[in-house]
Amino acid sequence: MRLRRVNAMIQILDQRKLIDDKYMSIDFPFEPVEGADHTGPFKFVAEKLMDLDEYFTCLSWSAYQTAKTKGVELLRDDMTESFKRAWNEDGPDQKVVKFPVYLRIGKVGNA
Repeated sequence: MRLRRVNAMIQILDQRKLIDDKYMSIDFPFEPVEGADHTGPFKFVAEKLMDLDEYFTCLSWSAYQTAKTKGVELLRDDMTESFKRAWNEDGPDQKVVKFPVYLRIGKVGNA
């Protein structure tokens, strides 16, 4: 059981590494587009107003879901309850959730 958790976490971390290094480890054999001196990453921030249920649903699309399908529960009941208390502590039910977005942009040759 413990080995399965370790293997699942390694796979999650490998995927997370792509995001952490802003996709720079992916081969991107393109030239910068006109007006740019590099192919990125170009950073943007996406924002969405969410309540706690929407936030937990959002987690299901991330590494959390990958871990869960491999038998690793990252959000135990006690952690979820603690998170709910912290979420509701400052009043508003909805919060602005920010997501970093990194883009690599390029063109083929002199096209």
